[in-house]
Amino acid sequence: MRHIIRLFLLLMATSITSANERLLGKWKSSLGLSKNFYQQHTILKPVQLEFIEQLFGNLEIEYKPGIATTRSRSKKIIINGEQHDFTGNNYEAPYEILFESDNKIVIKSLINGCWEASTLVFVNDNVYWVYPDDGDFGSDLNIREYFVRVK
Repeated sequence: MRHIIRLFLLLMATSITSANERLLGKWKSSLGLSKNFYQQHTILKPVQLEFIEQLFGNLEIEYKPGIATTRSRSKKIIINGEQHDFTGNNYEAPYEILFESDNKIVIKSLINGCWEASTLVFVNDNVYWVYPDDGDFGSDLNIREYFVRVK
């Protein structure tokens, strides 16, 4: 029985290590890859396209062991013909890896005081995608935000 427990713990440690290795580093949102997907697979209203195309490509995420730092720059955006200020931010949050498979990593991170789960789907070691807000609006519209490894 002890051998089975040791084997299980060893497998879990190996899984977490490989997930960390895949995830660690800097990632940047890719407007080009995201746009390519939603142009082929969704039907969006012009106001939705206008909003998405102004925000995607702005977010950067750096994963270090147990900590994710997000950065986005402030910018002017147009919504329904009116200019608005989009306030960028730098935000650091703890995260934990909950699950890993060949092409997915599920993490939970502390966002505004609440733990939220996100599924990162890897196209390869340098590209992954998520549903923005994991269902609050992204998966309902069937859009994906793609991220590419910066370093």
